[in-house]
Amino acid sequence: MSTPVTIELGPQGQDRQPDRSRLPVGRYARLAAGALALLLAAAAGGSAPPARSPLVEVATRPTSPFHLHALAGDVLYSVRTDPAPAVVTAYDLVDGAELWTTPLTGAMFERSGGVVMESVRVAGDQVLVGRGLSTVALDTAGGRILWTTAGWVNGRDHGTGYGIEEVVLPDEGGPPVDGEEDSIGDRGVILRGIDLDTGAELWRSTPIRSYQPLDRTTGPRLLVVNVAGVIEVWDGHTGAVRARLVDGVRPRAKVPMTDGELVYIGADTTLTAYDVDTLNRRWRVPAPARDGVGVPCGAQVCFVKDGRTWFLDAATGAAVGGPVSGGLPAVHAGHVVLYGNGGQGRVVDPHTGRILVDLTEWSMPVGSEFGTRPVLARATDEPRSWFAVLDPGVAAVRVLGSVPYRPADCWASDTYITCQTGQEELRVWRYR
Repeated sequence: MSTPVTIELGPQGQDRQPDRSRLPVGRYARLAAGALALLLAAAAGGSAPPARSPLVEVATRPTSPFHLHALAGDVLYSVRTDPAPAVVTAYDLVDGAELWTTPLTGAMFERSGGVVMESVRVAGDQVLVGRGLSTVALDTAGGRILWTTAGWVNGRDHGTGYGIEEVVLPDEGGPPVDGEEDSIGDRGVILRGIDLDTGAELWRSTPIRSYQPLDRTTGPRLLVVNVAGVIEVWDGHTGAVRARLVDGVRPRAKVPMTDGELVYIGADTTLTAYDVDTLNRRWRVPAPARDGVGVPCGAQVCFVKDGRTWFLDAATGAAVGGPVSGGLPAVHAGHVVLYGNGGQGRVVDPHTGRILVDLTEWSMPVGSEFGTRPVLARATDEPRSWFAVLDPGVAAVRVLGSVPYRPADCWASDTYITCQTGQEELRVWRYR
């Protein structure tokens, strides 16, 4: 596996076309000579056809403060929440055609009253539209309403979703209370296993402190910290406990982190990794700092404490490098992304801390689903914005081009970028 690099987003630079890099003087001379040779060749034998732009506008769609949008493949899903009833529309981004439109007139959904729509997301062959008191599932192929259920449902793989109800965790021996803001106590959740084919409830938990879906294991799994601080792995289909941590590490308030294969727990002066299916201990090492957090970073573990990050080998826990200043890291396109304040950052070598690529010009965040390539953006003083992408395995920014707008609320997939470019206007660009 190639060594990942670290990206930490940095302050906005001067308004000009972003430089891919600064070239030494000798290279300028060679480039000038090469350009002259190309001009002479074009004059003698004609010119090559112009290269296609990597950024092409493909659609303009209506939007408003009462719209939500989601990208999946070549389809844009748009939800208009006001006026009632809410309406979901699917658009084909290849030819711009409207695929289907479905009003959400289900009785349970309408009983949400004045609560605004919370989310729209795609889970396999379903669109899940969530409102404060219910979730509606629609078929992506034709927009048919499949089921409606109470509560917010997080769609997962393996045909199982999880309904979530916020509660305030009880004192020792006391009953749970609902999640009012003025309640006293630690916040937790009650989970419900949901059959995504039918919307039926499969199981319901007692109050727990926290959980994480474990998507990389065989079948659905949940990593759970219960009210007493005991760490468990649950079966997502049945809610049954499959493994329980038994070696004495019982962090009451801390949330363990996982990469789907190992669970990392920092406790006092140590960092420990456990197998995610059995919770058997793989390794334990002295922590680089007291009471830090182990965060998955691909082939490495990022240990974070007080704005500093150390790098450990995920297989053994051996020290790799650091500390590097920055915030919580994430992995994008094979690179470890170290986010700073306001999305600022730079690409650094995790072994040495050396800056590889300066990203000070790319300070506008572009939202994306987990696992997609990070799309970067920056605005200028004029009504124009630039987009770029960090390609897999390349520690460099590839500029896609610019658009004559100062967009807001941008979202990206591996193929498309959507942005609001006016009060009632959403534009979509395809990139490569």
